Amino acid sequence: MHIGFDIRPLIFTKAGIAHYLYGLISYLSQNMWLQLHLFSSGKTNIKWNSSNIVEHLLRLPHLNNLCEQFWQEVLLPWAVDANKIDVFHGCRFHIPRYLHCPSVVTIHDLAFKKYPQFVVLSATKLFDRYITISSQKADTIIVLSETTKKDLINFYEVDPIKIRVIPLAPCIDYIPTAEHIEVTKQEFSIKGEYILFFGTIEPRKNLTTLIKAYANSSFKDKYYLVIAGPKGWLYEEVFKTAERYNLSNRIIFTGFVTEQQKACLYAGCKVFVFISWYEGFGIPVVEAMHFGKATVISNTSSLAEYFKDASCMVEPDSIESVKNALEQVLEDRHFREELEKRSREKVKEFSWQKTASLTLQVYKEVYDKRK
Repeated sequence: MHIGFDIRPLIFTKAGIAHYLYGLISYLSQNMWLQLHLFSSGKTNIKWNSSNIVEHLLRLPHLNNLCEQFWQEVLLPWAVDANKIDVFHGCRFHIPRYLHCPSVVTIHDLAFKKYPQFVVLSATKLFDRYITISSQKADTIIVLSETTKKDLINFYEVDPIKIRVIPLAPCIDYIPTAEHIEVTKQEFSIKGEYILFFGTIEPRKNLTTLIKAYANSSFKDKYYLVIAGPKGWLYEEVFKTAERYNLSNRIIFTGFVTEQQKACLYAGCKVFVFISWYEGFGIPVVEAMHFGKATVISNTSSLAEYFKDASCMVEPDSIESVKNALEQVLEDRHFREELEKRSREKVKEFSWQKTASLTLQVYKEVYDKRK
């Protein structure tokens, strides 16, 4: 079976969708009877360690939106046809409108519909157009949680029979030593124990509430707050909030981190905090659990769906709730150790083998249906 992918996210972003593509393709490739065709407009510089993965470079400079539209609506369908693809999988909300073969689309979340104030208007219009077309065109839609499934039915009136829920898994390939953890802490001037957030800096991640909770806490002099990850859209208020509390010596913004640095930051933190307003899955939480860390999460969306029985949950709109939860986890050793134990058990529920196996089952279903 020949499976096609648009892998441009592996060039343009280091966010969750890129991790999804890399993890899925890596584990699908273990099925040697599959041929995986990766279509892109530029080089990924990834060394795939499998003979059944083929990259197809369809060069076109992305000078503007018109060029991008031409690539994904004309060049990509042409290449899919030319390579006799059996099933095409659009892993980033989109499949080409004029695709001829069976298709699967992954819709990661509907944050732009639930919280439009947290997303720039151009992105809202783009994702809305993608999902409107792809949810009708695709043979099957993959979502990462029951939360997103319900939202998709609510906002786009999609037939539930067409939707499959397939969770993700930790994107960690590196186990750091104690020495590597200390080196990473020195690189970011972390001179003691710390609370960690990891993700893109954008309004949906609710970092202003986290910073306010930290600023009003009794533990800010004992623990650093490390905010790791790149800037996204509408990030300015996060930095303004940190400046307003005059905590530049206690709140550390790392910016982009390598995969090795990311693993070291997870492994070295005292507690992981992730109080987003909305998530389609929440990869950083399961990554922190991979290292057996106690996690503080919001009681919303997929975070509550997947992790409520292994985390300390908070009201995302309550500074007091966030502050009290962090204080309890940091200061109550027995409570923290219980959460750490639950994390180690919970993470066993998620693996890329499972994700790839369930996805492959979807490919077989849509292919057999069209035969």
